[in-house]
Amino acid sequence: FRRVLFRSLTGSYTLIASAGGLCADTAQVTLAYTATPSLGPDATLNICSGTTANLTTVFNTTGFTPVWSFNGTPVSNPGSVSGSGVYILIASGSTCSDTAQVTLNLQSAPVLGPDQTHSICSYASLDLTSLYSTSGFATNWTNGGVAVPNPANVNNAGTYMLVATGAGTCSDTALVILNALSTPALGPDATAGICAGAAADLTSIYNTTGYTSDWTIGGLPESNPSSVLTAGLYTLVATAPSGCSDTAAVTVNVSSLPVLGADQTISQCQGSLVDLTTLYNTTGLAVSWTTGGNAVSTPNAIALDGSYMLIATNGSGCPDTAIVNVSFNSVPSLGPDQSLTICSGSAVDLTSGLSLTGFVTSWTIGSTPVVDPTNVTAAGTYQLIA
Repeated sequence: FRRVLFRSLTGSYTLIASAGGLCADTAQVTLAYTATPSLGPDATLNICSGTTANLTTVFNTTGFTPVWSFNGTPVSNPGSVSGSGVYILIASGSTCSDTAQVTLNLQSAPVLGPDQTHSICSYASLDLTSLYSTSGFATNWTNGGVAVPNPANVNNAGTYMLVATGAGTCSDTALVILNALSTPALGPDATAGICAGAAADLTSIYNTTGYTSDWTIGGLPESNPSSVLTAGLYTLVATAPSGCSDTAAVTVNVSSLPVLGADQTISQCQGSLVDLTTLYNTTGLAVSWTTGGNAVSTPNAIALDGSYMLIATNGSGCPDTAIVNVSFNSVPSLGPDQSLTICSGSAVDLTSGLSLTGFVTSWTIGSTPVVDPTNVTAAGTYQLIA
């Protein structure tokens, strides 16, 4: 009989088998094709450690039954696998199947750790790069979506984001919240000038309300900064409750005072003038004469009793004061010269007929003092000074 060895066309095939040309038998074969999966080439996936891969998206198995295995063990959830290795897929139709494999590689991802919060004084800065270990990773710092130009030196409050990227596209993110602490702002250094013997109140120069203040001079504490008498450089450190501080320096200069000397008392006769400007050396000083609080317009010609005050001020603004008490005495009125005639051997009282009460008198004759002007016997010219 004749045999058909191979056919590839679908359809019904009939077999007639005969023996000796007389006896025969017939059989029929129907040939039909079923769909065969075609998965395509094997694949490789790279994922970050700590994440999963969805194997079901790698190959199109629509209309087929997929079976995944790993190291000979069925994979229960191929939509979420995390172990590295080779995964085998067999996709089966009614009778035909195809096989493919996926090699899954795990790439290490950075582990930065928890977010952080820091607080700094307004004059300080923070090195963000020192907060997390990023060795071997690419880093990117942003603040409000804007790149930070120098993350090793930031001083503005805000929320800073770090993205550290390792091999491939694996990354981790961390946030740093930076708060600005309240900081004293004293202002520029100052200079205080005082006169010798006066005190400077350093506490009035800067506003330190709400702060702790420490004054020092030469590194030593100043016990009474509200009343300092000594020249020098005084340093103030003002500290806020936050612990932030500011520093300022005050240079205290002490100027010498004019030295006028002791107060004076001047007595003059009525009708004369007193020149107060000759009593004290005021060269190079600004002077002011007053009496009873009123300015004296002509201190070089005083004609009235009173207490006169001199204030002399040097170029540093330091004054000295002196007081001059001026009094004018009444002048005796003896009257005209007189001539007296007495008999030889008699005496005359020169003081008779003169009003000398309250005066100091001096009698002379030819510059010689008269011992007893009430009993004069010698002729001559007698002079009375009262």
